[in-house]
Amino acid sequence: MSSLQRVAHVGASGFIGTAVLHALLDNNLDVTVLARKDSESKFPGHVKVVRIDFSDRSSLVESLRGYDAVVSKVGVRAINSQYEMIDAAVEAGVKRFIPSEYGCDITISKTANLPAYKERLDIKNYLQSKAETPETGFSYTTISTSILVEAVVGGPLPDIQPRARTATIYDGGDVPVSMTPASLVGEAVAAVLQHPEQTRNRSVLIHGGAFTQNQFLSIVQRCVGADGWQVNRQDTSEMEERSWKAYEKTPKDVLSWLPGFVRLGLFGKGYGGDFTGRTANEELGLKTISLRDLDALIERLVSS
Repeated sequence: MSSLQRVAHVGASGFIGTAVLHALLDNNLDVTVLARKDSESKFPGHVKVVRIDFSDRSSLVESLRGYDAVVSKVGVRAINSQYEMIDAAVEAGVKRFIPSEYGCDITISKTANLPAYKERLDIKNYLQSKAETPETGFSYTTISTSILVEAVVGGPLPDIQPRARTATIYDGGDVPVSMTPASLVGEAVAAVLQHPEQTRNRSVLIHGGAFTQNQFLSIVQRCVGADGWQVNRQDTSEMEERSWKAYEKTPKDVLSWLPGFVRLGLFGKGYGGDFTGRTANEELGLKTISLRDLDALIERLVSS
């Protein structure tokens, strides 16, 4: 199978979706953004955008015809909308589906059993079932990237707030965990599409490198000053207990338990937060980053 050139990108306006869109364009892939009809998201003028009703099955199928791949980066609350996308992609003859994943390694059973990752695991299993019918030519790739550097510094996973000078550090903060710049997430998606046979029907792990939380905090403090910080140090075992209690009490109150389980999957012992020795970076021609690179990236983030 040659490179998957024609790509339909869903969820291109979000935090990661934007980085993925830029990487696909930079790698000269033929990209079309599929957006909801009522979406107010804006895209650069040179980007082809098709606004559709995702609830209309026939419209979705027709919108996907002729595409080699679908790249999804829908938000947490829209994860289950991917079932309709997958079915439509199969019917439309799409060759590859990359679901909204980009987080922890759910091939590790301890991580997969956390409620935070159940929907993603179910999506992966559904993709596997669809890929088992060879005559359709349909396949999938899931991409895990662990912690996004940009998400930690005042982003969606705000454990370090430079302006407020507050930080939360888990389990002492000296255990290496994988961290990945958003730009590398985008490059990983492009690389998967350019290496279709190597990445067919498999889970791919990518990271920038493995660093400790204390290293990360030290860089931020160097950038903004080390005085006046309030550092909250937490034990993930206690966080796990609180999260399970919240989940069992009010499972529909997602925000009461989801953040704890996400952090447990990233920082907890035995959850595989450090991808070292298991990544496909070298196989796909993706560079890692050094501590100096991380320092430079954090400095840019803090200054902006």
